[in-house]
Amino acid sequence: MSSIVKVGSLASFLQDGDQSLDAISRFLVLDTFVELDPAGISLGLLRSNGYLEMLAGFGYDAHALEGHASIPMRRETPMTKAIRQNRLVELANSQSFNSAHSTFSNSMFPQGFASAVAFPLHSVGAGILFLEKKFRLTAELRSFITTVGSIVALEIAKRQDMAPKHNILKSAFNGDTSSLTSREQVILGLIITGATNIEIAREIGFSESLVRQETIAIYNLLGVSGRKEILERVSEDPEIFASAIAVGLAITKA
Repeated sequence: MSSIVKVGSLASFLQDGDQSLDAISRFLVLDTFVELDPAGISLGLLRSNGYLEMLAGFGYDAHALEGHASIPMRRETPMTKAIRQNRLVELANSQSFNSAHSTFSNSMFPQGFASAVAFPLHSVGAGILFLEKKFRLTAELRSFITTVGSIVALEIAKRQDMAPKHNILKSAFNGDTSSLTSREQVILGLIITGATNIEIAREIGFSESLVRQETIAIYNLLGVSGRKEILERVSEDPEIFASAIAVGLAITKA
């Protein structure tokens, strides 16, 4: 496999126009990863309510995605782990995958695959590639799949229709909350519910140190001094406060 050629081919495909996520999924299976004998692929986007929303794929019944099946980020699945740990996650067989997705319809993913690998789309989401054969994840393959994930993440991030749904606090701050990443918007929603860093880390499955770093970034982006000022600002508008609480509760009650 010439990974450079495949990466170049993907980049050219994406430059040809505004390709749909299903079209991108199809290209990844039939061209980019074709030499790995793929059975299919699924792409999920990380939403600001703390869920990984399955939106596109290739190699299974597309109608199975109707209703936008979602995975809470705190659930231990290959895709959520790939995002949290920012690394590739291998699965030896379909049985280990199905046990992690017992609440999903069997038709949502390719059946009878021999192995799979989940890969991060950075803060945008994650993908999972299903393979017909067993394979060895060499250093070259790791680099190749990671690079492909980065390219797809950049393409998705450019799309306005894929922006986080819960940009609910824009009028309360000097900074525009649309500049926050999906993960930062999740954390902001939980801060407004009164959750501590430890509680946030437990709810969304990230380390406390990462949550602490993200809260500092949130303060800087919104131009506030800390949690107290955030709560003061949202409390001035009952509608904003109620909406923000709803985002946090959607995570904690899932």
